[in-house]
Amino acid sequence: MQCKLYLIRWLLLFLLLTTALGALTILNKPSPHTMSSPSTSIALKNFIFGYGSLICHESRIKTAPSLANVTAIPVMVENLQRMWAARIDSRRGVNAQNLMGWTAVGVSIQEGTNCNGVLLPVNDDELQLFDKREKHYKRVHVHWSLISKFGGGHFDEEMMETSNVWVYAQESTVLANRYFPIPQSYVDVIMKGCLSISDEFCKTFIETTQGWWYEPKESDLVDLVTRLEANGEEKKVEIQDIQHLDIEDHLVWVDDRLQPGYKNSGRTILDWTESNYHMVDEILLRYAPVALERRRKIDIPVRG
Repeated sequence: MQCKLYLIRWLLLFLLLTTALGALTILNKPSPHTMSSPSTSIALKNFIFGYGSLICHESRIKTAPSLANVTAIPVMVENLQRMWAARIDSRRGVNAQNLMGWTAVGVSIQEGTNCNGVLLPVNDDELQLFDKREKHYKRVHVHWSLISKFGGGHFDEEMMETSNVWVYAQESTVLANRYFPIPQSYVDVIMKGCLSISDEFCKTFIETTQGWWYEPKESDLVDLVTRLEANGEEKKVEIQDIQHLDIEDHLVWVDDRLQPGYKNSGRTILDWTESNYHMVDEILLRYAPVALERRRKIDIPVRG
């Protein structure tokens, strides 16, 4: 009898351990709906996955000059959707043009998508600098199994076991509109970074980024009404008053090259753009022709 009880106890203990290990395996398995939790086993290195302006070397070192001689690694990350939907509320350059801010790229977790970018090795101090720069985003951990080298290939086990990867993801998704447009000066920074890697990398960025152009819906008109009223319109604006607006009134991408509105466009980048804007526009025309056709020229005034 005692022998049977002894065996039953050991059997129950074995089942409990098996269940616990199974649950642990599921928790550690990457899901398309979560980027997982960071490892805390040993003192780890940190990488930032840059998918927008951080692709550009000159833009990165404006935030962290100590990275001047650091080479970023081109990669693809699964289950991340990039789109022009990270709204930055700013009064920079709103005079005459009625702008309230601008729209940057952001990423959100979405199964079956892919996003190219670069892995940037950073120390703790540099990570804090980028946290401050990307204050409109939430820093999220990315599981190594979702990352591969651009063009093919994976990373070695030691690197994956001794480092964490972070991405700055947007907390809310709001598509660009005429009051929060996509500034070409920001696009040029990204294009410079992409072209420094390869034409294929640049093509992949454009084709895997959503929101270059979209047809307005009634919800967009509601947003437009709200913005008009918030901007001091004397008479109440009704949706039916603006439903007749043509394509010119729904533009979401502006050419601000004469007066760049993106603050991280340093002198080096501006000089590069001046010499290469025709090449950039040719690439954009090749892979985003509908959106580029609707891009409007705008002079963002300089405040005195």
